[in-house]
Amino acid sequence: MNITGITVVKDGKEVDQFFIYCENHGYYYNGRPPLVSGCRDCWEVYYTGQVAQSPGDKKELTEQLESAVRHAAELEDKGMWDFVPDHKVEFSTEN
Repeated sequence: MNITGITVVKDGKEVDQFFIYCENHGYYYNGRPPLVSGCRDCWEVYYTGQVAQSPGDKKELTEQLESAVRHAAELEDKGMWDFVPDHKVEFSTEN
């Protein structure tokens, strides 16, 4: 995933924004899931974009994150979820 800062002019004022995209597939966040299969960077761009677009209100941010998780579960149910996270979870007990 690549994050590039850009400055745009809106209503006569310069506004700093960022642009996130997958360098391998050219996918950028546009509100729709990526069309490629199995690319970690494309999915990271998608969910990072969703979180970044959510308002600063904690309740609305929580709702946005919940929506992202629900959407991922729906894709899994349809057999369309192709992202396998690179996480190693280990459980241990402390004495």
